[in-house]
Amino acid sequence: MQCLLNRLYGYDRDVDMKLVAYATEQIISEYSYTYADQLKAYTSGQVRLLKAIAKEGCVKEVLSGDFISAHKLRAASSVSAALKKLLENELVYQTPGGYIVYDRFLGEWLRRQVF
Repeated sequence: MQCLLNRLYGYDRDVDMKLVAYATEQIISEYSYTYADQLKAYTSGQVRLLKAIAKEGCVKEVLSGDFISAHKLRAASSVSAALKKLLENELVYQTPGGYIVYDRFLGEWLRRQVF
C-alpha cells in the first residue's frame, strides 16, 4: 500500500477512486514481469495454491476439502507443504481471519492470470 500512496502523492490533483484505480493498474503493469519471474522459483502446486488464495481473497481453512476441490488442488498433505513454503517466503500471511497473499498487487495480478 505504501507504493500506492507514494504514487498518488506524486499526482498533482485531488485523489478519487478513478485515480486510485489508474495508479493501481500502473503498478500492476510495472511489476508484471517481476511477478512472473518470481513464480518461476516455485512448484506448480505452490503457484496453484497461491493463485487460489488470491482468488478467494482470504481463506480461513486452506486444508478443507471444499477449498481443495474447488480449486483443483492436490492432496491436503501437498497443500500443507506448499502452504508452509509460501509462508516461509512471505508470499502468504496468516491473519486472524485467514490466509491472504501478502503483496496486494501480486494478489490482484494473480487473480487476472490464466494458468
